[in-house]
Amino acid sequence: MEDVYEIDEEPYFGHLRGRYSKAELKEINAYAKSAGMNVLPCIQTLAHLHGMFRWRQYAAIRDTDDILLIDEPKTYTLIDKMFATLRECFDCKTINIGMDEAWNVGLGAYKNKHGFTNRLDLMFRHLSKVITIAEKYSFDCMMWSDMFFNLAGEKDDIAKYVPDNVTLCYWDYYTTSEEKYCENIEKHLRITPRTAFAGGAWTWAGFTPQNGWTIKSMRPAMSACRKYGVKDVIITLSEKHLSIEG
Repeated sequence: MEDVYEIDEEPYFGHLRGRYSKAELKEINAYAKSAGMNVLPCIQTLAHLHGMFRWRQYAAIRDTDDILLIDEPKTYTLIDKMFATLRECFDCKTINIGMDEAWNVGLGAYKNKHGFTNRLDLMFRHLSKVITIAEKYSFDCMMWSDMFFNLAGEKDDIAKYVPDNVTLCYWDYYTTSEEKYCENIEKHLRITPRTAFAGGAWTWAGFTPQNGWTIKSMRPAMSACRKYGVKDVIITLSEKHLSIEG
C-alpha cells in the first residue's frame, strides 16, 4: 500500500493519493472474514515511499530517492504508527513489510550524516528494528528478498542475518526459464525454509492486461514452486491510482 492508508496524527501520509481510511480498511477486513478469507497487508517500511516524500514534513526522515533514513528515531516513530493502524484494522497474523528495490539505501542523507557504512549491515539493522516494532503489535513479517541478494552478492553467510520469524518472498515477473526459477528458489531455501514466491499478473505495462506474458512467465514459475514445495504464492497486480495535484 505504500502511503495510501490513513494514519492517526499523520495528515500528509497519503494526502491527495486516494488513501484508504481506517473505516474502509476495517470494512475490507470484515468482508473478507465473512467469506472465510484473511487479508494480509503489504506495506513499505524502507523504500517505495516517493508519494510521501512530496511533503516537506517528511524531509527529516528521507535518505535519498524514495528511501527512509535508517537509524533516525523519527523513522521508527512513523513505522510504529504504521503498525498501530494496521493492527487496529486487520486480524491477520502476518504482514508484508516490503523493503524491496531500495537500491541507494545509505547513500544519501545517511552517508552525509554517518559516512559510508556497510549497506548489508545497515539493511539488517533496519530489519531488526522493524521486526521488533512488528512484534510489539503481534505481527509476523514477510518481506521481499531482492535487497538481500543485491547487497550480499555471493556471500555464503547471508542466512545468519535473516531472523527465524521472517518469511522471504522471492518476486520475479520477468523470467521465462523454469531452470532459472529453480536456481533462485534453491538460493532462497538455503537461507530459510520460510520462502514464498510472488509472480506477476501483468496489469501495469499499458492499457490492457498483458495476459500472454503473464502465462509465459507464470507457468514455469508455478512448476518450479511445485517442484520445491513452495506453498505460499502471491500473484501481484497493479491497480491504477489517480494522484490529485493541488
